[in-house]
Amino acid sequence: MLTQFKHSCSSKHWLFQFLIAALYVLSGAFTYEYLFSKNIVCIVWLGSGLALAALLLGGWRYLWGVAIGTFVFNFFTIDSHLGSIGVSLASIIEVALAFWLLSEKIVESPNILPNYLKLILLGGGVASVVGSVLGVSTLLQIGIVTPENYLSDILRWWMGDTLGVILITPFALIWWKEKFTGINKKQLLEGIFLVGSYVFVEHIIFLDFFHDVLGDAPKGYVLFFGVTVAAIRLGMRGVTLIMLFTAIVALLSAYLKIGYFSTDLVENELRNCWLYLFILSLSGVSLASYVDKTKRTLALLEVQISERKQIELELQRSNADLEQFAYAASHDMRQPLRMVASYLKLLEESLGKRLDEEQQQFLQFALDGAKRMDGMILSLLEYSRIGRQNTNYEHIASRDCLDEALAFLSPVLRESAGKVDVSGDWIELVANHDELTRLLQNLISNALKYHEENQPPLVQVRAIVGENVFRVEVQDFGIGIESTQMERLFKVFSRLHARTRFEGTGVGLALCRKIVEQHGGTIGVESEGEGFGCTFWFELPYNIT
Repeated sequence: MLTQFKHSCSSKHWLFQFLIAALYVLSGAFTYEYLFSKNIVCIVWLGSGLALAALLLGGWRYLWGVAIGTFVFNFFTIDSHLGSIGVSLASIIEVALAFWLLSEKIVESPNILPNYLKLILLGGGVASVVGSVLGVSTLLQIGIVTPENYLSDILRWWMGDTLGVILITPFALIWWKEKFTGINKKQLLEGIFLVGSYVFVEHIIFLDFFHDVLGDAPKGYVLFFGVTVAAIRLGMRGVTLIMLFTAIVALLSAYLKIGYFSTDLVENELRNCWLYLFILSLSGVSLASYVDKTKRTLALLEVQISERKQIELELQRSNADLEQFAYAASHDMRQPLRMVASYLKLLEESLGKRLDEEQQQFLQFALDGAKRMDGMILSLLEYSRIGRQNTNYEHIASRDCLDEALAFLSPVLRESAGKVDVSGDWIELVANHDELTRLLQNLISNALKYHEENQPPLVQVRAIVGENVFRVEVQDFGIGIESTQMERLFKVFSRLHARTRFEGTGVGLALCRKIVEQHGGTIGVESEGEGFGCTFWFELPYNIT
């Protein structure tokens, strides 16, 4: 950091140094000529904001330009050489301290509200206290400031430097650092109209335009509405610009002794003007910062939403391609598999008793494998068809779907001597009739299958109506499931038991999950462990007719 304080020999560098010094001297000369009243310290000092902006934008190396401008101005305005040196050193220490306290993030993002408030608090508030105490104490030691005015001059110095930081530094940072994205013709016309209207109202308020019509009515509060509109429509650039205009016109009003602050320079040394500009600037820039943050958040959210929609579209296309592939592959695989099974059957019939017991067993294994493979392919075909065919959703009676599912399962119920108890409120809802019927059939069939031997299965099916949710629970009193195995249940071809004990392809529950998710619902299972049965449930959103 100290290496940045070293000067450069380039002509461009010295041009910037000279420009900073010249601007500091000119701003000081304007203040000294028009805004000083009875004291050597004024409560409006724009040079502090200019000096801090130079360091924040250019770094420590531009402290040379600030130092030159400070020494030149004070040399010609303070009669005492010792006093000019002391005041200059106090100003340099103040701006250096302000720059040291502030981080580089403020320069990169001056339009963020926390950064702006930190700029005002540290750059204007804290650093100005140090500078004012050092400067006024120097003037007290050489007799320019009297002990009676010591504290009041410290306050004036602090107020002047703080207001300079509030008015000048954000304006310089925003217009220099923030990227200008360009505006269209409509935005340009709107900006010109708003700024022009605001400046016109300023003249009415501060320079007493239309006094014969408006009289002495309090008009200063109107600008708070104007700043609010500018913050919303023009952002930080617009607000910092019109605040600079406001300061110029308000100070001109005090100097010319007309309008809103006509007596403030003589009677109050611009205290009322200082407080007005302080509150108006703080309100306007804070609001503009908040509006800018909101707009950036909304823009980022729109981009994220657009990206998410694009990802969802690509995912939908990918899923559709995968389902189409699964359908085509499984459909085409059945033909050669059926041919393998047919020829194995022909071999079994033609060879007959010429095969020994072990050879017949091998042949039977091959036939059983082909049969199981055909069943798995059929299940995969059924799984791939969910959501691809007959996807019409309409108002249906859920009890009709249940009755139809039970009708399909009547042979299983007779064979196993099982019983299904139905209870609850079976409402009408928006769903696909065939898929809801298949969902109920698979869950009840699953409950009937997994029961203890030599014990007729008992299944309880309950319908529960919640807030915008239709819940169905299928409870059995069968073999149960360990909690560690529950996550595997709804995966394709996932089986928990050997085929010799329970037949199946391991696709039924995966199919149930897909049907439920197609309807925007959720599905799950509850069990206290092996031997305690299971409760499969699903929830679907509904619209009651």
